[in-house]
Amino acid sequence: MENDDIDMNQAALQIISLSGSAKSYAIESIREYKMNNSERANDLLNEAQNLIKKVHNIQKEILEEGMDNHPTLIMIHAQDHLMTTMLLLDVIKEILV
Repeated sequence: MENDDIDMNQAALQIISLSGSAKSYAIESIREYKMNNSERANDLLNEAQNLIKKVHNIQKEILEEGMDNHPTLIMIHAQDHLMTTMLLLDVIKEILV
């Protein structure tokens, strides 16, 4: 396996991990909101959004480094995790904010 493949796979795993954590914070924010803890719900939602910003920085690094080899299956999977988490955050913001 080439170094670019290894770096791409490491980046993909980071995206999956951060997106998963963001999704967990988002779901927890709904639970807090349902318990009338709106301040805590907003804090959790902000934390989720901060993690998504970190993911976007990883994506930016990938583009800047010019890793132009074909995306790996794990990177496609990572992007799927990211997109579903971003959709969830968008829906939650519409409901809670």
